Amino acid sequence: MSFVCNACNFVISSAEERGEHYKSYWHRYNIKRSCELLPPVSKQAFEAKLSEISRENKAKEQKLKCDVCRKSFPSLKNYQHHLRSKRHLSKVASRSDRSGSSTPTVTVPKKTNNPTTTNIPTQTNPTNIGKPPGGAEFAVSDDAKDTQEHGGAAAAGGAAAGG
Repeated sequence: MSFVCNACNFVISSAEERGEHYKSYWHRYNIKRSCELLPPVSKQAFEAKLSEISRENKAKEQKLKCDVCRKSFPSLKNYQHHLRSKRHLSKVASRSDRSGSSTPTVTVPKKTNNPTTTNIPTQTNPTNIGKPPGGAEFAVSDDAKDTQEHGGAAAAGGAAAGG
């Protein structure tokens, strides 16, 4: 007996394979895309996106290093906090005293708005990559908001009155 995952357009041959597929990041990604009325992504395209994201994150990690303390940092915020720390400042001061030169400069990578990477999320968590291209959010109409706000109260009142 074979099954078909409609979110991924993937043919599943056994119940065990179905369970594994439904737990996969690829399936979750395609479910999020289908909720936003986007077409599914093939497994090869999904794996290519994941490898590209991991390459970008590794490149970021390599850039956020303090040569004075020989430490690397996962985020720019952590790196900037380190630069203001007492330990870092004391190492910089002792290093400049020994060499007799001025304070060494440490470069911080600049944020760039590269249009080729706007469709690629910056986090490694694959469940966050189901956003539509350009990071656009879908809007909820005023009618839907009214239904959400007043429908719950009306439904609760109707259930209480009917009971």
